[in-house]
Amino acid sequence: MAARIGQADPVYGWEEEGWVVGQGEAEWARLSERVGRHFARRETGARALGYVRGLLSPHIERKNAWQLAEAMGEDGPYGVPPVLGRACWDAEAVRDEVRGYVLEHLGEPSGVLVVDETGFLKKGQFSVGVQRQYTGTAGKVENCQVGVFLGYASERGHGLLDRELYLPRSWTAHRTRCVVAGVLPGAGVGDQTGAGPTDAGAGATGGGSRRVGHRG
Repeated sequence: MAARIGQADPVYGWEEEGWVVGQGEAEWARLSERVGRHFARRETGARALGYVRGLLSPHIERKNAWQLAEAMGEDGPYGVPPVLGRACWDAEAVRDEVRGYVLEHLGEPSGVLVVDETGFLKKGQFSVGVQRQYTGTAGKVENCQVGVFLGYASERGHGLLDRELYLPRSWTAHRTRCVVAGVLPGAGVGDQTGAGPTDAGAGATGGGSRRVGHRG
């Protein structure tokens, strides 16, 4: 039985906002097995899961490549960038595994979907979806990307179900720019009211497939 989010873990000995605390190492091993099978190489999956565990740890003051690599038992930070940018894994399948895990432990008839966004401040014009736009991260209009996140909340806790990078019209109206940046055809097509994760949350509330969220 998973404990409420934020409750102290008897094995790890720490509390972590946003993480489903279960039965210590055994629970982590079960989740790792479910997620790890969606990586092309076992060692890549293990490294990715170690990276996530480092992000969750309150004992790592700065979540940079050096400190995360040290927590992962790596000799240096050079194994972290490939996990983030070049590793071969099925992101949507991992998303589905996490969604299943959240619903198994936290699902209730009264559960609701929660949509929120956050900004990632950027310099330059080449990061996908970047433009000058309002972001709550800075509290003003800044050059940034905007990520839209779909969460699930019930009386038993909350967890993340899905994510989507918002593509403003300055991107969707210029196909060449999207192609150069590696954006797949059809991704993000629509206006600002269409930003949001899509089908992953439908099963959480018993609804059909639909886009959720609004950015006006």
